[in-house]
Amino acid sequence: MDSSVLAVDRIQMQDKEGMVKAYVSLKIADSFIIRNVRVVAGKKGLFVSMPAEKYQDQNKESRYAAIAFPINREVHEAMQAVVLEAYAQARKNVV
Repeated sequence: MDSSVLAVDRIQMQDKEGMVKAYVSLKIADSFIIRNVRVVAGKKGLFVSMPAEKYQDQNKESRYAAIAFPINREVHEAMQAVVLEAYAQARKNVV
């Protein structure tokens, strides 16, 4: 996917103490927005987490299911690159 069709519409930085570092609205081809995309600090560094909803499975265990997500590696990598770059720029502006 050409990353020029992806853009961060809005970024909301979060408290530095938590694992979630920012919430992002991701715009696709000036036609579609995905809200509540998260920048998360994991054990191996930052990653992008797509919006998800909580539900109970048949055993009454709590689970999360992604609401929107890329279905191939190329799109996943392009989305991750655009979101993490926007996060890095926003961090520079906050400091």
